[in-house]
Amino acid sequence: MSIRYTHSIHRSDVTEEYTIKQTRLYPFQLVYEDTAVGMPANAKPGEAFEMKDGKYYIRNMKGYQDALNLTIGEVVANHQLVYRKHSYSLQENIGPGVSIKIQAEYTNLWELWKGELLE
Repeated sequence: MSIRYTHSIHRSDVTEEYTIKQTRLYPFQLVYEDTAVGMPANAKPGEAFEMKDGKYYIRNMKGYQDALNLTIGEVVANHQLVYRKHSYSLQENIGPGVSIKIQAEYTNLWELWKGELLE
């Protein structure tokens, strides 16, 4: 799963990539085009920092999160949730300026078949 957006200050693309294990989100890569305000200029200990084809990459990121709290951009951000090669516009599907919580949740096939709704 990944979150793609346009950084509001330097107007360049940013992609945060996560692996989902159980119900936790593990960041594994950050890809961005500018080290200006709000973006890291280097990797943390144990992570890998690389510049390639005009983009910065931080790989082997550590830690996990149970959820991501995000306020959907109103003007520039164009937040996209990418899951299994499908991209979903958060502005179009939820609305600009809305605060959301993104978390992984397990639903078995029986619940999906019955039409159970996720909260």
